[in-house]
Amino acid sequence: MLGGMNGGKFEFRRVRRRFRQPLVTGRGVVEAADRLLLRTEADGQVGYGEAAPWPGFPTEDADAIAEVLRGAQGSLARLRASVDAAGGALPCLAAALSSCAHWTEIESFAGALSCAGLLPALTAEAVDAKAAARSVSAPILALSTRYPSAALASTASAVSAGSSPAQGRAPANDSISVQCAHEDS
Repeated sequence: MLGGMNGGKFEFRRVRRRFRQPLVTGRGVVEAADRLLLRTEADGQVGYGEAAPWPGFPTEDADAIAEVLRGAQGSLARLRASVDAAGGALPCLAAALSSCAHWTEIESFAGALSCAGLLPALTAEAVDAKAAARSVSAPILALSTRYPSAALASTASAVSAGSSPAQGRAPANDSISVQCAHEDS
């Protein structure tokens, strides 16, 4: 589908990726994943993105993404307006559009930069705000994804230094974090 109005145009293709072996997650076994590949054109620039929802996870699914894409009828302006109007309910599609918008920068790395290098570093203030928003009583050590080897070394030393159990978490679009459980005295 390719159409357009002022503000650019887009086309998309839905693909299903089957894994060589089933992937076992905390939410069940995943044998395949639907993806929507997006190509945009605006102001003479071409961009590419991938809306990559995971089955059983709390994001929009591939059917919902396809419905929004079809509803925008190839108009990039209409698609952006739909994603903005959804107010955060379409994170996978928003990520694909972000990739399209930054494609020139992404392409300039020519494979010389890992994905972690494209993620923003979290500041201590952002970590504190996230912890407060989630009412997390245990301290969170957030590590910058810009320097993964330093982050992993810091994680290892933080976990080994504590006597309490730790739980690691690495969201796809955030930072690495370690939560340590403490007994209140």
